[in-house]
Amino acid sequence: MNADGSGVTRLTDNDAADRSPAWSPDGQRIAFDSDRDGDFDIYVMNAAGEPVATTRPTPEPEGADRICRMGLQLNPGDQCSYEGFSIRIREDGAAVLDGNIGGISMGNTVMNAQSINLNRFSATRSGSTWTIQGLP
Repeated sequence: MNADGSGVTRLTDNDAADRSPAWSPDGQRIAFDSDRDGDFDIYVMNAAGEPVATTRPTPEPEGADRICRMGLQLNPGDQCSYEGFSIRIREDGAAVLDGNIGGISMGNTVMNAQSINLNRFSATRSGSTWTIQGLP
C-alpha cells in the first residue's frame, strides 16, 4: 500500500477469520491470528504475503509477569505491561492504567467502563475479565 492509501494488496484469501494484524518493528513482517487450522494461532508473513511461520502461544504460568499482547485476557489480580505502561485488574473488575500510553501519562488511572480505546491501546470488558484488543 502506498502512503496515500492507494495500491492496497490483499495478503490473505481464505474462509478463516484472519484478524489483529501487527507490523514488526522493522516493517518487514506482519503477525496476525487466524483460525484457518481450526483454532486460533499466530501467523507471521512477510510484507509480500508469503508465509514465514506459525506459532502457538505458550501458556504463561500463574502469577507470571506478563507482557501485554493482543488477545490476552486479564482477570482480577492479573496485570501486564507493554513499552512503558501497565494495566492491572482490581478485584472489583476495574482496570488501572499506569505509565505512558502514546504520550499520555496515565498515573494509576482507574477505568471502570466496558471498553478502553486510548492512543491505539484498546481493551474490552466482559464481567470482570478484560481482553487486550490493540496495542500502541
